[in-house]
Amino acid sequence: MSNLSEEGLTHVKTLACDKLLQARVDAKLSGKRMEDIMNRLTVAMPTPRDGRTREPSIPASFLAAKAEGLVGAAKPKRRTEIDLERENGGCGVYSQDMRKLYLLDDPTWKWDAMPEIWEGKNVVDFVDPDIEAKLAALEEEEEAWEREHDGDMEESWELDEEESTLLEAIRSKKKQMREAHHLKKSKNSAIMPRRGRQHTTEEIATHLESVGVPSEGIRERGRSRTPARKAKRSRDDEESAMEIDATSTSTDGRAMKRPARARSVSRARSVSKTPQQQGLKDEKQVKKANKMMKAGQKKMNRMARAGEAD
Repeated sequence: MSNLSEEGLTHVKTLACDKLLQARVDAKLSGKRMEDIMNRLTVAMPTPRDGRTREPSIPASFLAAKAEGLVGAAKPKRRTEIDLERENGGCGVYSQDMRKLYLLDDPTWKWDAMPEIWEGKNVVDFVDPDIEAKLAALEEEEEAWEREHDGDMEESWELDEEESTLLEAIRSKKKQMREAHHLKKSKNSAIMPRRGRQHTTEEIATHLESVGVPSEGIRERGRSRTPARKAKRSRDDEESAMEIDATSTSTDGRAMKRPARARSVSRARSVSKTPQQQGLKDEKQVKKANKMMKAGQKKMNRMARAGEAD
């Protein structure tokens, strides 16, 4: 044994491992637990029942295959659909032929032309055998008729000056309608409700006349249905009324002033402050608050933040 050339090291390792394993087995067999286990085990030793020699039975087919050299030879690889796909153009070009998987009484029927059934009948049974010849004759007859009436058809297609003008007007109107529809459709805004649209009587009458609808009586009907405007009270009248309300007479005939108040308490209360104006008593404090708010947002604007949580 040499540590330099490692000669004999493997043999020594194997010998040491075998002795260690044998020592552990002997230690287990000498214990009390092994006696309980051995009592449960039965080792059968078969003995020959007679003097006959029983050789192994090998099938004759296996011996014939072995003689031909088929036993142990590499089996031919079965061609799969992946192999066929790679040979015929790859994915997207090759289409699997499902007809070869049909289970029919006669395998030669797999690639037969399938009949086209219409209303429970096979269309192939009603095809005229001379259909090709008849179709060729019909095409020749049609070409001959076109040659004879070619000049007549061109003359019938000519338009006079009035028809040409009308045709140009129709095409121009259709083009304008398409462009208007495209512009109306491409608007990125909310559609105004019909009630909110403002149209004058003149616009309505002009539109009706442009589409060919009589507009007689539209203007008079619009004027008759226009609601009468209520007379608005001027500012001078309101101030004079407030002065009259604020002045009263005492019991001894002397004029006595009392604090002026609005004519309607509910009208004075109808004007509410925005959340930004609540807690501020005058316009000066509102401007100061807005100025402080903008100054506080300068730092966030420099950092390109959308808000405090960004």
